[in-house]
Amino acid sequence: MLQGYISRLHKQDHKLCRKFGSKSALQGTIPIASNPHHSLRFIQSLGTRSIHCTTTTSTSSISPFASSHAGTSSTAFHASRRHFSLPAHEVIGLPALSPSVEESKIVEWKKKEGDMVEADDAIASVQTDKAELDWQVTDDVYLAKILLAAGEQVPIGTPACIFVEEAQDVAAFKEYQVGATVSSAPPTPPPTTAAAAPPISSGNYPEHNVEGMPALSPTATDGAVVEWLVKEGDKVEEGTGIAEIQTDKSVVTWTSTDEAFVAKLLVPVSPDTKLAVGTPLAVFVEDVKDVSAFKDYVPGTAAAVDTSAPSSTSSGAASPPPSDTTFVSGTGPGGRVAASPYARKKARELGIALDAVGGGSGPRGRIVVDDVVAASKTSTASATGTVTETASAGSSGKIAMPTASFVSDRSYEDIAVSAMREIIGKRLSESKFSAPHFYVTMECEMDSLLRARQEMNADEDIKISVNDFVIKACAAALRATPDCNVSWVVDKTQAQKPKTILRKFNYVDISVAVATPSGLITPIIKDADRKSLSEISGEMKELANRAKLNKLAPDEFQGGTFTISNMGMYGVTNFTAIINPPQSCILAVGGAKQRLVPDAKAPNGFRTATMMQVTLSSDHRAVDGAVAAQW
Repeated sequence: MLQGYISRLHKQDHKLCRKFGSKSALQGTIPIASNPHHSLRFIQSLGTRSIHCTTTTSTSSISPFASSHAGTSSTAFHASRRHFSLPAHEVIGLPALSPSVEESKIVEWKKKEGDMVEADDAIASVQTDKAELDWQVTDDVYLAKILLAAGEQVPIGTPACIFVEEAQDVAAFKEYQVGATVSSAPPTPPPTTAAAAPPISSGNYPEHNVEGMPALSPTATDGAVVEWLVKEGDKVEEGTGIAEIQTDKSVVTWTSTDEAFVAKLLVPVSPDTKLAVGTPLAVFVEDVKDVSAFKDYVPGTAAAVDTSAPSSTSSGAASPPPSDTTFVSGTGPGGRVAASPYARKKARELGIALDAVGGGSGPRGRIVVDDVVAASKTSTASATGTVTETASAGSSGKIAMPTASFVSDRSYEDIAVSAMREIIGKRLSESKFSAPHFYVTMECEMDSLLRARQEMNADEDIKISVNDFVIKACAAALRATPDCNVSWVVDKTQAQKPKTILRKFNYVDISVAVATPSGLITPIIKDADRKSLSEISGEMKELANRAKLNKLAPDEFQGGTFTISNMGMYGVTNFTAIINPPQSCILAVGGAKQRLVPDAKAPNGFRTATMMQVTLSSDHRAVDGAVAAQW
């Protein structure tokens, strides 16, 4: 899968040697990779050497994969410094918690040296260019050393702290300094196995490929593992689904492009944990007998030469706490409630405090989502019983004024924004602020359409909705008025002077807004003007169902030439919609209502009619008012 990429890395070895230093100089501190399939480890070592040698303040990540502790930006990863006289560790750079940030500062460290940091814990508050945000980690680790003092404004990527996986390794970093080698043994020596190990060589593991987080959407910069479709030891063939990945738009299946065996899954399932594109996800091997060699594999390290003693840690993505840590009733170190990320999310949605859930049913008392749901049902039943008891007591005695019951609750809850919600907000803000919207509203009499619909649905298996008629009518109107079937496009291929063009489409693809639990998505009815009502109805139902399950393929919701947003089923009479960029028009459809309308032919001068209001929002840069009215 990554064979071609690894081969290209191997071909660049000599160029990298010339770039970062002479061969003799590099041999002094860095073991040269002899195995072409471990060029990744070799290049990380070269990156480490270059950071020690350079005197400039700007750094770049040599590794093609970002650290799992690096936040949301790959530039926040600081190349792991491997001092071979120190235990295995990672030097973590200050993360970019805002897309436009170049410098940040630590406002407050929330953990101290030696503390265990669990997944999703905040280790510090970071001041970006826009707000103060919590810096969270994604693995269970120990904070060995704080390298960056609070209040110091520094560039993104500046070394901020050191993580280790074992508590006994913390003491080895007491006198650690960035860029300096260890001149003497630390007060507490590292474990015997680490001290006796030979220099790390990338040739200890069998031939393998490390697959990173794929970019399954053209605009994706990160993703989250929603579900693993394979387990360690499984064989995958070309086209086999490996995992369900949450992109910035929907859940997409990550499929294999070659035959291989799954040797190691490096990250756990966590729909709320966003990993940068390229972050290592899994290890693949070509021979099934090599799978067992990766039982304790951690990205960026090599297998221990001494295999007589079993490893004390699992993979970095699923690293459990040390064996002497005990979880009682779902409580972790420092009194923190131990719960899975999905359980935390569900608790926020249901308004349940985790410390009120009680003992968890997960490993070592960890609270899982079933525990939260059960606690929610118990809480609801208790609240109902309390209300009934209070009502009964009040009816048997004198009526008392309920004073305490009216104390207002002024608390609030901060809910993390999903990747999909974040991209929706960004795109619609850009549309509203950059596209000059204007609106054209009219009323449509629906009685004839409703009678025709009733007759068609009487003999058909596929039941046609009013929305299906609206889709077909919009498609026909776009074919008759092609000047509305356009997009305002800025051609950025010309870097010196971007060129603005008006793109007129020769096809009609209708995007239809569908509400899902994670946000709004617009599946597309392609060539809607050429399809029958029954075809549109069947295709729309199938797309809407898969949209609500986050199962749409990228080409099924990206694109489109015109959008329809229908809120009539919610009792809305009329509204205005925001244009879906880069389109130029969107139709807002209200509900059909019966009302009296003038009628000269009626005996009393009026009659009852079913009316529906529709409002067309247009981008005035591309569509003129007269054209919108004609449409």
